[in-house]
Amino acid sequence: MKRAFIQMLKIKDLVQCGFHATTIKINNERMKNSIKIYCFVLGLLLSLPLVSQAQTKTIISGKIRDVNGEALIGATVIERDKDNRTLASAITDIDGNFTINMTNTNNSLVFRYVGFQEKIIVPRTQRVITVVLEDSNKTLDEVVITAKVQNSLGGLNIDERDLSMAVSKISMDELEGVHTSSIDDALQGRMAGVDIVGGTGNPGGGMAIRVRGLTSLNGNNEPLIVVDGIPLETKIGSSSSFDFATATEEEFSQMLNIPPSDIQDIVVLKDAAASAIYGSRGANGVLMITTKRGSISPPKIDVQTTFTLNAPRPTLPTLSGYEYVTLVNEAMFNAGKVLNTATYPELAYDPNNPEYYYNYSNNTDWVGALTKNGYAQDYNISLSGGSKKVRYRFSAGYWDETGTSIGTGFQRLNTRANLNYTVSDKLRFVADIAYSNSTTQSNFIPEASNNMSGDLWSKAYIKMPNQSIYYYNVYGELTSQYFTPYSNIQGKYPNVYNPVAMANDSRVDKGSVSALPKFSLIYDFNPQLQFSFDIGLSINNNKTQLYLPQTASGLEWNNSSTNWASDRDDDSFTVQTYSKLRWIPTFKDKNKHRLIGLLGLNTYDSRGSSYSESSSNLPSTMLQDPSIASRVYPSGSIGAGFSQSRQLSLYANLNYTFMDRYIIYGSIRTDGDSKFGKNYRYGIFPAISGRYRISGESFMKEIKWINELSLRASWGLNGNPPNSNYMYYSKYNNYDWNYLGNTATYPASISLDNLHWEVSTQKNIGLNFEGFDNRVNMEFEYYIKTTVDGIGTSALPSTSGFYNTTMNLNTVENRGWEFNIQSTPYRNKSWKVDLSFNVSRSQNYLRKLSEYAGTESGTWQANGSYLIRNVLNQPYGSFYGYMYNGVYLNQNQTIAIDKKGNPIYTMGQTGEMEPVYMRFNYPSIGYIFQPGDARYVDVNKDGNINLQDVVYLGDYNPLFTGGFGPSIRFKNFSLTGWFHFRYGNDVINMTRMNMEKMYSFDNQSKAVLKRFRTPFEPGFEDQAPADLLPRALYAAGYNWLGSDRFVEDGSFLRWKTVTAKYNMPKKLIKGIGLQDLNLWLTMQNLYTWTNYTGQDPEVSLSSNGRDYSRTPRPYQFTMGLKIGF
Repeated sequence: MKRAFIQMLKIKDLVQCGFHATTIKINNERMKNSIKIYCFVLGLLLSLPLVSQAQTKTIISGKIRDVNGEALIGATVIERDKDNRTLASAITDIDGNFTINMTNTNNSLVFRYVGFQEKIIVPRTQRVITVVLEDSNKTLDEVVITAKVQNSLGGLNIDERDLSMAVSKISMDELEGVHTSSIDDALQGRMAGVDIVGGTGNPGGGMAIRVRGLTSLNGNNEPLIVVDGIPLETKIGSSSSFDFATATEEEFSQMLNIPPSDIQDIVVLKDAAASAIYGSRGANGVLMITTKRGSISPPKIDVQTTFTLNAPRPTLPTLSGYEYVTLVNEAMFNAGKVLNTATYPELAYDPNNPEYYYNYSNNTDWVGALTKNGYAQDYNISLSGGSKKVRYRFSAGYWDETGTSIGTGFQRLNTRANLNYTVSDKLRFVADIAYSNSTTQSNFIPEASNNMSGDLWSKAYIKMPNQSIYYYNVYGELTSQYFTPYSNIQGKYPNVYNPVAMANDSRVDKGSVSALPKFSLIYDFNPQLQFSFDIGLSINNNKTQLYLPQTASGLEWNNSSTNWASDRDDDSFTVQTYSKLRWIPTFKDKNKHRLIGLLGLNTYDSRGSSYSESSSNLPSTMLQDPSIASRVYPSGSIGAGFSQSRQLSLYANLNYTFMDRYIIYGSIRTDGDSKFGKNYRYGIFPAISGRYRISGESFMKEIKWINELSLRASWGLNGNPPNSNYMYYSKYNNYDWNYLGNTATYPASISLDNLHWEVSTQKNIGLNFEGFDNRVNMEFEYYIKTTVDGIGTSALPSTSGFYNTTMNLNTVENRGWEFNIQSTPYRNKSWKVDLSFNVSRSQNYLRKLSEYAGTESGTWQANGSYLIRNVLNQPYGSFYGYMYNGVYLNQNQTIAIDKKGNPIYTMGQTGEMEPVYMRFNYPSIGYIFQPGDARYVDVNKDGNINLQDVVYLGDYNPLFTGGFGPSIRFKNFSLTGWFHFRYGNDVINMTRMNMEKMYSFDNQSKAVLKRFRTPFEPGFEDQAPADLLPRALYAAGYNWLGSDRFVEDGSFLRWKTVTAKYNMPKKLIKGIGLQDLNLWLTMQNLYTWTNYTGQDPEVSLSSNGRDYSRTPRPYQFTMGLKIGF
C-alpha cells in the first residue's frame, strides 16, 4: 500500500502539472468549479489502475527461438489472467531475449510470432523460460492475405474495396501536429469536395462547411455531423432561437466542440447512396467522426500539452490625423461647402477650446490599439486499455485561448468515456459518455441587430484618427478614462463609439454545455444474424450573456441602452434510437459471394425551450445581471419559447459482391418529419450504386503494376425539410394593447399545408486506381446534383397582411468533379516520403425559377450597392454592377461618346451645338459628371449611366478548391506540411470601398493620398498615375457605385501548416518508465500568395462574397509534448 500511495502522489503531481503549473486565466466561475471537480475525479481515476498494479510483481525472463535455434526478434509475450484480460506485455530483443513483470505467476504467458504457432505457458515457480515456437501449418507462402479495411456507414460495415459510393476518409495520424480547437480548421483543404471556409481569426470563430457546393438557396447547406454513429443535435432552444442549420460559422463551431485528440478518423459521405443511411438529415453530406477507443493492452496513460503563440497579421495602412483633416477639408470644398470649425470643432485644432483640442488632435491607430499577441494552451490526458472482455478509454482536456483582438477568447473543458463490454459470446454492451463546457468571448457590436454579428475591426478602420482613446482633461493631462462621446461629426451611437472601450468594457459571453450519453446493445443470434439497439441522448444548453456599460457607449445615464444587460438560455433535450437488424450470410465460396443486409428503424424526438431577459439602467457597471432592479422603471423585457420536432425513418440496405469484381448496393428509405403537414409528411427516397473491379478480371493479371482499377456509379434521392417547426399551422400573436380588458390577436403566419420535401437527385460516377505496389492511389469523381422544389422565401403583396411566406420555389443544379492522389515516391527502412494532392471543381446553376421567387435584390441607383440577381442558367450568388474605367481627367473626357466613337452634341438654348456631358440616371437624378469623378463604361453609348449599363461582375463560388502537401519521415524524425488553395472566386472588397470613397467623415486608407486634385491638360492624360483615385467629394457625386473597381479575384494559395516532430527512441525512454515521448513544433498560416488587396482573401460564406475586414487568421507557432506511460 505504501508503494500504491507513492504512485497516487505521482499522479496527483502529474494532474497538478498539467492543469495548475501553468497560470491559466479563467473568468467563468462555473468552469472553475468544473475544473476542480474533474481534476479530483481524474486523479482518482488514474490512480485506480496503479493501485491495482501496486501489488508485488515477479520478474520472468527467458528466450524465444524457432526449432532451428534461431532467435525470434520482436516476438510478443503477454500476461493474461483467467478472464482473458491483458495485464502486461513485452517483446523480444535482437537476441530473442525477453523480460516481463508478472502480476501473478499462476496467470498464463502467451507467446506469439508471425508465421508461428501460438504457445501458452503457466510459469508458476519457473523464473527463466526457454520457448520454442513451431512454424504454422499454413505458412505465408501458402496463402494470399488481403487486408480488408472496413468502413462503418451507419451500421453497415462494408469492406473498403467493396464500396460503390462516394466516400472520403482521413485518419487523425495524417493531421499530427496541427493545432486547432476544432476539427474543421484541421480538415481545411484535406478532402476533395469538402470546402471549408473561415470567416474570422478570433478564437472559437468556427468555419462553414460545404460538401459538394451549395444545395439550397435559402435553407440548410451544412452537412450532418455524426459522432460514433449518433448525429449531433442541430437545434437548441425553441423554434425561434438557435438553429445550426442557419447558424453563423461561430455558432456552428459549437457543434464541433470535439477535441481533435479524441478523434480516431473522419469519414465524409458525399453522394446520395452513401448519405441515404441517414436520410433527410444527411441531404447535404455527412461527416462521420469516430472517436478513439480502448484496445486489448495493459493500462496506458497519455499526457499531451501544447503552447501556441498567436501573432497578428499586418493591418491595412490608414491616414494619420493630419492627413484625415486635410482630406475632409478638401472633400467639403469640392462639394461646394465650407468647413465651419464652429460647427465641426473636432477638426478645428484650436488650443482655445482645450476640450476638443486635446481629445481631437491625435494620430490614433485604432486597429493597432485593438490588436495584441494571443496565446493558447491545451492539456489532454487519457487512460486506455482492456482485455477481451472489457476495453476502455477515458480522457479529459482543457483548452484556453486568447485572440489577437482584445476582448476575445475561448475556453473549453471536456471529458469523454468510451467503454466496450463483452457480456457473453452473443451479447455485447457499449457505453459512450461525452461532456463539454465551453465559453467564447467576443466583442459587442452595437450596430448589429443581435449585437454580436460582425467585428470591431470594421469600425476601427474608419474611426476618425485624430480622436483620442483616453480622455484628456482641459489641462492636457491624459486620464485613465475612456474618451467615449455619445456623438461627434461621424454620427451618434450606435454608429459612433470608442472601439477600444467597447472591446475592453463590454461583454459578450457565449457558453455551451453539452452532455452526450450513448448506449448500445449488440446481440448475435448466430454468426449470420445480428441485432443492435442504440440510444443516444443529447442534453444541450447555450447561454448568451451580453453587457453594455456606459463607459463603452457614452450614453446618458437614463438612456434605454445605458448599462444594458441581456441573458438568454437555449436548452434542448433530444432522444434518438437506432434499431438495426444485420444479415451476413455465409457462403461456401466466400471469394465468390459476399452479402450484407441491413434493416433499420430510427426515431428522433427533440424538445427545445428558450428563456431570455434583458434590462437597462443598471445601478453600476459592476452589476451585470439583468434581474437587478433598474434605476429607471420599467425597463427591460422577458421572453420564453418552446418547440418540439419528431422524425421517423424506416430503411433497408443491401450490399452484394460477386466474384470480388461486381458489387451492387441498394437502399430504400421512408422518412417522416413533423415539420410538414399531414399530406406531405412522408417521403420515399431510393438509392442504388455499383462497382466493377476491372483489375479482378483474368486479362488484367499480367499487368503487375496495377493493384486496383475500379469503376463506380451511383444514383439516389435525398429529401430536405424546412428549418422551422409548426409551419402548417396558422399562428396568432397578441397585440401589445387591449380594449376593455380584452386582448386582441392577429394572424402571424400563413398555414403552409402544401409545403413539401425539397428533393435532391444525385448522380455520381467514379474511378479508383491503385498501383506500383500500392504506392500510388488515385480517385476521380464526377457528379450532378439537382435539387428541385427548393424551399425558399417569396414576397407577398402588402394587401395580404404579410411581408413574405415560405414555399417550394427553385431548381438548383450542382455539377462538379473531384480528383485525389496519394503517393509514396520513395520508401526504405529509414526513409519514407509521401505526397498528397486533391482538387475539386463545383459550380451551381439556377435551372428553374418560380414565378413567385424574388429575382433581384439591391439597387443600382445608389453608392455602395450591388445588384444580386437570380438568372436562369447562371450561378447563384452572382453580383451585377458597373464597369469602372478610371477617372475623368479633364472636362473633355466628360463629353459623351456615341457608338461610332464620336462626341455627342445637342442644340443649346443659344441655337448653337453644345456637347452632351456624361450623366448619371438621367432624368430621375441627372447628375453631371465632373473632372475628377469616377468614370464608368457607357455600355449602350447613350451618354447616360443607368440600369442599361449594369453587367455581370462575378460570383463568390470558387472554380477550384483543394490542397497538397508532403510528408517526410526519417527514422524517428518527421516533417510534414500542407498547402490549401481556392481559385476563381470573386470577392467584393467592402473595406476598400469604405476606405476609398472619400464621401463622409470616415477615415480612409493611405491609397487615397493618390487622389485626383487638379485636372490634366488635354494631350497630357498619360501623365496621370495608373492608380489615381477619384476626387474627394463630401456627401455628393457617385464615385463609389457598385462596380468592378471593388470586385477582386479572391484566389489564394496558403501555406497552411508545417510540423517538425521527433519521437524519442523507445530504448532511451524505457529506462525511465515511459512508452512514448514525442516533441514537435508546428507553424500555421505562414504565408498567403494572392493578388487580393484586402487583409485576407478567405471570406465568410455567409457574407455572400463581401469582405468587411474581420479579424484575420493569425500566424501561429506551437510547441507540443506528448508522454505515454
